[in-house]
Amino acid sequence: MFLLPPFGQLCFDDSDEDMEVDIADVMTPSRLLGTKLPLTPLMDEDSGIGMDSDDSENVRNVTFISLSLICLEKNQNSEAKKITRRTLFGQISQSQQEDPGSYCKTRQGRASQRRGRGPVLKKSLSFGDSPQFSTSGEMDVKTAVARLTDEENLIGDGSQECALPTIRGKHSDLKSITGDTVVDLISGRYDDVISSFRLIDCRYPYEYEGGHVMKSENIYKQEDISGILDSVKCDGGRHILVFYCEFSSERGPKMYRKLRNADREVNKDNYPQLFYPEIYLMHEGYKSFYQHHQNFCTPQDYKPMLHKDHSNELRHFRIKSKSWSGSEKNVPHRLLF
Repeated sequence: MFLLPPFGQLCFDDSDEDMEVDIADVMTPSRLLGTKLPLTPLMDEDSGIGMDSDDSENVRNVTFISLSLICLEKNQNSEAKKITRRTLFGQISQSQQEDPGSYCKTRQGRASQRRGRGPVLKKSLSFGDSPQFSTSGEMDVKTAVARLTDEENLIGDGSQECALPTIRGKHSDLKSITGDTVVDLISGRYDDVISSFRLIDCRYPYEYEGGHVMKSENIYKQEDISGILDSVKCDGGRHILVFYCEFSSERGPKMYRKLRNADREVNKDNYPQLFYPEIYLMHEGYKSFYQHHQNFCTPQDYKPMLHKDHSNELRHFRIKSKSWSGSEKNVPHRLLF
């Protein structure tokens, strides 16, 4: 049996120091020695083959060389698969193979060229920095929203404080006033502060005819909101609206919000300006007002919504109310700044 020298004892002459050595010459005994070596099958330890003392050195050498060739072949196959997988998306240049990240950069650059512009650079805000607004109008909007949020006693456009004293009622997003304040308003106590006022009774007609606040008007249909906006007096004065219903729990607040949101929509290009920036809700509604201020009611009576003599009328207006609000399921139930 031909014996291979141990792999660690392979050496070269000094004259071959600068010679380029092919890895196959080193790893393949047949090319190194010029002799064709018979292939020895590799078996596991349980077979007993190759465990003799005479063959142990040869088996170890052949095993080492074979394992080295297997590892080299696996590395070459893995590199080939990697290149094949990436080339499915296009040709890859040599520089892209050296720097995998350059492939993504190239695709981004081409996309930017197709859009006709270069890459967009955005500066992130550091601690203490403030955002830069493109126009002074955006700064005005942000300032107005901040004021309306932080200062509760401001009117809807944030220009000044409320002319009437407000209380914290059932609806935190609405400005509420007491029945006593409504009496003072009717009596002229605030004539030197405001220009005019309107009391809007949002109950159904049979309720209004059975008794209502003095100087009030009956507006219960939501399509009449546009009529209120159209009748605004643009004279620079303070024109006040006060809404109420039987308990000021549903119909009055709903009309209040409906008008304010419609006003915001009309003036969306001039935010936070409004036609009616000063609106109030009479706390606890007509029932409470009648109990404490009958002298300011006309006629001096109170007819509830659920009155037994008006069941048919109630059914009629209920059906109408559902049709009016049927297309407003996604409308928020709170005022939007």
